[in-house]
Amino acid sequence: DAFDEEEVILLSELAVHLSYGITALRTRGERDQQAVALKRTGEQLSLLLESLPIIFYTSLAKDDFGLTYVSNNITGFTGYKPEELIGDPSFWADRVHPDDAPLAFEEIPKVFDRGFHEYECRWRGADGSYKWFLDLLRLLVMAKGHRDAIVGVVRDVTAERNEDRRA
Repeated sequence: DAFDEEEVILLSELAVHLSYGITALRTRGERDQQAVALKRTGEQLSLLLESLPIIFYTSLAKDDFGLTYVSNNITGFTGYKPEELIGDPSFWADRVHPDDAPLAFEEIPKVFDRGFHEYECRWRGADGSYKWFLDLLRLLVMAKGHRDAIVGVVRDVTAERNEDRRA
């Protein structure tokens, strides 16, 4: 025989370790490929979210409906950065037009009745001017142990509203 018993045992152990190492490298390579694919998907999703003429958001489905996410393109519509809205639960409410505030605050909780709702109101941007926004919101009921959330899209309908008034 070319190898004695002790050498066979050592070679067997080496083979096991090599097999483990090759599997680990293969697994890491697959993980790296998945990470690249996930990053690419995230970049594509971000491109979509920020290039459409719509503001995307998520909020709590309770209490003050504090925002938990707002797409970066909100700055182009309002002049405000997403962090400003997320960091202050009353930020949105404080900028609703005084004439629209009672109805807007009454409308939002209606999402709990049907699971979705829409309403329009005027909202003050950073430059002090008001724009009309259509807010389409949907209730996400999460699995037990997770918080429910509201997801929504907001569209600037100022031009349409102005056109309707002229007609």
